[in-house]
Amino acid sequence: MIRLIGFVALALLLVDSPAATRGEETAGAGTEGASEGVVMRRATLLVRDAERSIAFYRDVLGYEVWLENEGTVSGSGLPIDVPAGSPSRFVIMNGRDPYLGMIGLLQYGEAQAPLETDGPRTLAAGDVILMIEAEDIENVHSQAQAIGATVYKPPGDVVRIESVGGNAWDSRFMYLYDPDGHMIEVTERLN
Repeated sequence: MIRLIGFVALALLLVDSPAATRGEETAGAGTEGASEGVVMRRATLLVRDAERSIAFYRDVLGYEVWLENEGTVSGSGLPIDVPAGSPSRFVIMNGRDPYLGMIGLLQYGEAQAPLETDGPRTLAAGDVILMIEAEDIENVHSQAQAIGATVYKPPGDVVRIESVGGNAWDSRFMYLYDPDGHMIEVTERLN
């Protein structure tokens, strides 16, 4: 419980971080009615084995461990299917930006074996696709192959992207699955 309180206190301190003010630069630019200052800091994924997920996000995508917390399930938190007293592990990993785009890895209970599938699964409503920008998409592809990750589509042709505001750039994309079957869209912005 003390660890949970410490984590909540840390989270509250981070809300007042410099990242919260970054939205000022783009606020109002095509965001009629949007709340000013709202940013997505982190997506938290429920994982079967935090250690295996850490290795994937570190070795394939270049993330680093930013925070790690081990404890036990209290039974009064999220609706989960493990009994109170079971072990839990929460890891936050960050990429290039020190405040935004973090990935949380949350394991409830003992580590479980990887999902056994006969290939990529079909996506459906309720699924999430994480979009991650990489500096070298070919390296991401090579690292994914080296660890045996399921690559749905390897890096493709250059695609021209044009925003509503008239900005344009070229990108390449690939799609792969993390160890728990979460779809990852990797993009490399070329200019």
